[in-house]
Amino acid sequence: MKYNSLFKYRSVWMGIAITWVFLFHMGEFIDVFFLKQLKDIGYLGCDIFLFASGLGIYYSLDKNDNVYEYIKKRITRLMPMIWVVLLGFLPFKFYIGQMTWQGAIGNILGIQFFIDYNYDFNWYIPITLLCYVLAPFLKKQLDNFKYPAMKIIVLIVLIAVTYAFSEQAYMMLGMCRIGSFYLGMIFG
Repeated sequence: MKYNSLFKYRSVWMGIAITWVFLFHMGEFIDVFFLKQLKDIGYLGCDIFLFASGLGIYYSLDKNDNVYEYIKKRITRLMPMIWVVLLGFLPFKFYIGQMTWQGAIGNILGIQFFIDYNYDFNWYIPITLLCYVLAPFLKKQLDNFKYPAMKIIVLIVLIAVTYAFSEQAYMMLGMCRIGSFYLGMIFG
């Protein structure tokens, strides 16, 4: 079953999700009751954004299943923006003593979250990159499932696997979001 209307409003959801996450991170500056309540669950903006990304990635891979072109397109679109932000942010992190050269290189490559969280300041980008790398495999599996219930079983397994990281709260923070991305692909 295709959900074209979900895809049609994907950019709107992503904008709302980004605004919600921003609100979440601006929490100490918010003094209006309703906005405080909304802020307290602002982390859901990440899940909405990843759901919408999964939906869009499914459509993208449906139009062109060339994995090399897909990965190249994602990297050339995402990484330059990340590097611009890092160029502005890493010198500050060095200045306040919260960054090493190894940490900087790990952040530039988008893998620091998986290596050493002490020098990672953004879990979201590495998880997004991981989802993008997994997407061609997940799409192939989704298209080959004979029974729709298999899609839900895989979702449950993805969610259950995140509990392997429950002792490491920072890993749990990111890994549990892979299910949101996959759910978006299911609806693709």
